[in-house]
Amino acid sequence: LHKMATHYLVCIVLALLASLVVRCDEQIYSENLFVRTLPDGKVLSHFQFKQTWNISIDEFLIEKSVRHFGMFPKSLGQIVSHYDVQEVHVSLTQGQWNSKFWGYMPRPSPVGAELWAWFMPNANVDLQWKGVSNALSGLICASLNFINPPSTYIPQSSFKPLGAVFGNISRDYLRYAALPREIVCTENFTPWKKLLPCSNKAGIASLFSVKKLYNSHFHSLGIDFMSECTNLECDSVAMVLMLSLTSVTLPSSEKGWSFSELFGNNISTACPLAKQSRLWIHTGDVTVDNTLSSLTEDGVWKEFDLNIVDAFDLKVTRNAPVQKKSDILPPPLLAHRYITGSGHEWGGLELQLHNHGDVSLQVLYLDMVPWFLRLFLHTLTISVTQLHTSTPIEPEQDILLHQYFVAARDRERSYLLELFLLLPPRATVTLSIQFNRAFLRWNEHPPDAHHGFYINSAVLTAVLTSHVNHSILPEYLLQSQKHQGNGVLLHLHTEPLLVELPTPDFSMMFNVLCFVSTVLAIAFGSLLNLTTRVLVPVGPQQQVGLLQRLFRRLKLKKD
Repeated sequence: LHKMATHYLVCIVLALLASLVVRCDEQIYSENLFVRTLPDGKVLSHFQFKQTWNISIDEFLIEKSVRHFGMFPKSLGQIVSHYDVQEVHVSLTQGQWNSKFWGYMPRPSPVGAELWAWFMPNANVDLQWKGVSNALSGLICASLNFINPPSTYIPQSSFKPLGAVFGNISRDYLRYAALPREIVCTENFTPWKKLLPCSNKAGIASLFSVKKLYNSHFHSLGIDFMSECTNLECDSVAMVLMLSLTSVTLPSSEKGWSFSELFGNNISTACPLAKQSRLWIHTGDVTVDNTLSSLTEDGVWKEFDLNIVDAFDLKVTRNAPVQKKSDILPPPLLAHRYITGSGHEWGGLELQLHNHGDVSLQVLYLDMVPWFLRLFLHTLTISVTQLHTSTPIEPEQDILLHQYFVAARDRERSYLLELFLLLPPRATVTLSIQFNRAFLRWNEHPPDAHHGFYINSAVLTAVLTSHVNHSILPEYLLQSQKHQGNGVLLHLHTEPLLVELPTPDFSMMFNVLCFVSTVLAIAFGSLLNLTTRVLVPVGPQQQVGLLQRLFRRLKLKKD
């Protein structure tokens, strides 16, 4: 019996180990680094870490008993499983991306923090949304727990699922929020890098240097969880976790740069868990000076295999001088949003959309305005002028194709405006709308009330037919972009806005407190003296000489 029990125990252990091995074999990890010298002399670096788990999101949510996650980060997997998340996208960005001179972002994100998620059908979305925002806040040490109903939006046409989705999905299962005031620091970077299988100990992640990263002109952290088709027929799907880091750095010399100068570190060794580790260099204006031979060369992109490298330091020499800003060709679609008006009562929002292409472009414009800026929809005006001039033109077709507007409720819901626009070729379309500033309660102001209130970036969605204006990645490497037929889905974020509201004089309460305290002290002191002091009449006294006074003192001491 003892031998039989031992035999059964060994079989059970082997079966468990076999199941764990199969589970681990279903996971694939790959990492890519794309480096490009921008036209204005800065260097763009885009790190992309992709983890693929060959299990569908439906199976993952049903099998809540799954406890072995392998390379997949368990902390994030438990959040997805517990809150019935179908897709979730998080970004933390510091600095403003300059699309005019750098092209479009590899992973679009606005300034500050952004969070949007799709939930599974039949889920309590509002409750799950609150739980997801709080859980991710603790996971990456961000202020996502400050997301509340007034800062949550439900877009009707923007932010379609980026992953593989079957059937029709109701917009009721989508939630979006942004915190443009969020500051990105090492508190966010440290937990983010712990989601990587090799952390920053090996692979391309070993290039990370906090000092160099947070001295850069721009950097952005991204977390994208979604589903992906495993073949062209899309008869099976897999869960995908994409971690990305984008930075723009100005090298110390215009003649060239190296990894040790740019990042502060070298690639020490390859990540043993990575099935593929690649380095992509854009060689349009530079020459790569290293002994490692490239695997492939697609136009101006060179590919290097880092799985066979023990220690690697790339050196690049610049061949062409830095271009002038006036000589840099802009991408086909640009946007610029700003505040108009003066004073603390009335104002306006204006958006300029520039179509530099030779064909008309359909654009979906999404603007999210807080409730304390009371928009007047009847003041919405649209004007069209020639590009780079103020000459008005008459468009051949209607500019505004569709409009969706959600009015705000004070302290409960913010404004949401979605416009489907048709931009004429070589033209600038200007949208303007007026608003009235609300007067907030004294306890609704932040500690630095005179600094102002930040307004979320507007989001533009368009389908571009060419990848030329993307800052990195050749056409067949756009893993993080959603393809739409022959084009690529583009999300373009405008600048966040800073609005000053009517602010009460918070120093008045201290002035009143000091004034009242002074009056009370004087009044109380006088009344106290009058009510407690005893007045004793004193009669006239005869003057006593010096000898008599000395004699009395001596007598008192003797007694």
